[in-house]
Amino acid sequence: MIKNINTKMKLLLFPFMFVIIVVVSGFVYLHYSDMESKRNEVALKTDDFVQELLKGRISVYQFLREGTDTNKDKVIENFRLLDSEVMALKPKLTSPKNIALSDEILASSKEYVNNFNIVATLVIANTKNGLKEESAEIKTTITKMAESGVILEGKINEINKSALELKEEAHSLLNQILLIVVIVAILVFVVFSLLIS
Repeated sequence: MIKNINTKMKLLLFPFMFVIIVVVSGFVYLHYSDMESKRNEVALKTDDFVQELLKGRISVYQFLREGTDTNKDKVIENFRLLDSEVMALKPKLTSPKNIALSDEILASSKEYVNNFNIVATLVIANTKNGLKEESAEIKTTITKMAESGVILEGKINEINKSALELKEEAHSLLNQILLIVVIVAILVFVVFSLLIS
């Protein structure tokens, strides 16, 4: 069949093949590059979770040093920001593990804030009554807060680690796909050249 095609048409097939290979390569690159970009964004956002948790826990310590309504509101606001960032990121997650971790982060954060509200009520009441000594109930609830805080921190670190692994996996996959496209393009050109000659 190729013998029946004149030389001019045979030579025109090379640019046609080149255009097809470039278009296919472009679509493949755009798809996998977009996937890598989204995973990178998720990894960066999970880094923000670590920072928000740190701010929240610092504000808790500030509240325990000076138990005022203003400091209480600051703690609640910091954890509300953490929760809103987790909820905003959740629809962008593709890994079932990370989706489950985001739910666990929200549950741990809620438990932490609930325990904090109990402590805050008791500390503010003690402050108004002029009591400086922490009651057994405050100490017990602070211990529960610390435990849920450790769990929350662990879940945030886990989702951050998972997001970084997925980002690296996407980067590696992009490189492998581009290498495969290059090898296939070279093979197609070589085979086609041999058939034409």
